[in-house]
Amino acid sequence: MGRTKEVDSNVIEDYDTIRRLIEALVEIRRNNCTQKDVAKSMATSQGAVSAIERMAFDSRLLTIMLYARAVGYRVTGFTIEPIEFHQMSLVSHQEVA
Repeated sequence: MGRTKEVDSNVIEDYDTIRRLIEALVEIRRNNCTQKDVAKSMATSQGAVSAIERMAFDSRLLTIMLYARAVGYRVTGFTIEPIEFHQMSLVSHQEVA
């Protein structure tokens, strides 16, 4: 049962990271253009842009990156950090450029 709580807190942390990214992009969009403008740039509907902004679906990272470009920004500087497991990890700390 302890493992479930650990997984739940990890999911919450990851969700919060994506939420903060989307919130920052929405703020940029609100200051510069409309949802309709973003939709046109992404070749999608205004409703789909609204759903991204509300996190009404499981946003793929690529979709979020396309949204960022549609508002004149790009997502960069991802850092991959090791997760502490009970077993030894084969992956070392890396930064993806």
